[in-house]
Amino acid sequence: MTSFPYLIFIFCYILLALVDLRYGLDNDMRKKVRYGCIALFLFFIGLRGFIGTDWYSYYYIFDKTPRFFEEIADYAGEYAVWEPGYLFYSSFLKTIVPNYHFFVFVSALIDVLVLDFFLRKYVSYYALGFLVFFVFEGLGLSDLLRNVRGLTFFLLSLPYLEQRKPLPYFSLNLLGLLFHASSLLYLPLYFVLHRAWPRQMLIAIFILGNLLFFAQTGIVRPIILTVTDLLGGKYTVLAERYMEGVFGEVSKGLSIGYLERTLTCLLVIGFYGKLLELRASNRLFINLYMLYFASYFFFADVAVIALRLALLFICSYWVLWPALYEVMIVRFNRRLFLSFIFLFALLKINGITNVPLWRYDNLLWGVQSYEMRAGIFRENLTLPE
Repeated sequence: MTSFPYLIFIFCYILLALVDLRYGLDNDMRKKVRYGCIALFLFFIGLRGFIGTDWYSYYYIFDKTPRFFEEIADYAGEYAVWEPGYLFYSSFLKTIVPNYHFFVFVSALIDVLVLDFFLRKYVSYYALGFLVFFVFEGLGLSDLLRNVRGLTFFLLSLPYLEQRKPLPYFSLNLLGLLFHASSLLYLPLYFVLHRAWPRQMLIAIFILGNLLFFAQTGIVRPIILTVTDLLGGKYTVLAERYMEGVFGEVSKGLSIGYLERTLTCLLVIGFYGKLLELRASNRLFINLYMLYFASYFFFADVAVIALRLALLFICSYWVLWPALYEVMIVRFNRRLFLSFIFLFALLKINGITNVPLWRYDNLLWGVQSYEMRAGIFRENLTLPE
């Protein structure tokens, strides 16, 4: 059962969340919970071996990455499809210590420090926020080293969006663009995320999303290919690569994923006013969630686009689920929702990790070699020709 270490890991965060909820007014206990969350993250994520899927590409690129002052011209040409910020970042860390696991640990350290900043600013229940982070793509993001770097710059830019300071907001997201091209989509959000849209608009997005999801019109794929052809360059290459790749599918019809997204959307719409009263910044995350919902449901006929586009806005969950728990006044409803979060966390993590590609290794007790894990990777993942 490859998921067992992950279930223990998630159970530890459930315990930390319960302690945080029980002793939330005790500042000393809150500090202990905070440090426990960070330490657990660094131990489990920072010291991991070759787990997941995207490490297969990232390790190869890191291995070919020259250190500073080495010949870089040919390298830059060969991997021009990769963003220059990520290539520079890889080269810099490899110059310090030429070891992929050191690279992964430093990346995890940066991730957890940004996550710590984000949760302390926007979430009342810190450990619950950490738990929801892992339930909603935290494990997957740890494997997407370029995507997560762009997302961390976006998280750091959100306070400037609130304060209506365009220069630092755009500067941070342009830095993110140097790590992943998808950060381009964060730039126009400066003009829309701070607005409190009427509830009727949220309801319209919910209804239209469901209609498109079940209709499966098939019109999205040709539109995307046409747009990327107009943009040209690496956007065309990336679009074709993702269209042909097998990176997961969007479940059609009634599924646990569909029911969860529908339930979350209905709760956000139902508690819309209370969420805004709780914290003014929640309007950012309500709008981000509706973008997540629209991305997933509107583009469901192109699985990889739906999944990767929705991933840009996944941080909305990390704030809204703890906030929904907070605004529920009836004690039974709060306990029911908290129980749902805990059960859903265990079930989802088990579903994701109970496959050979996610068999857990840790540097403290030894990891399988790259060659061994690459063999497992090739046996269990079908890649396009």
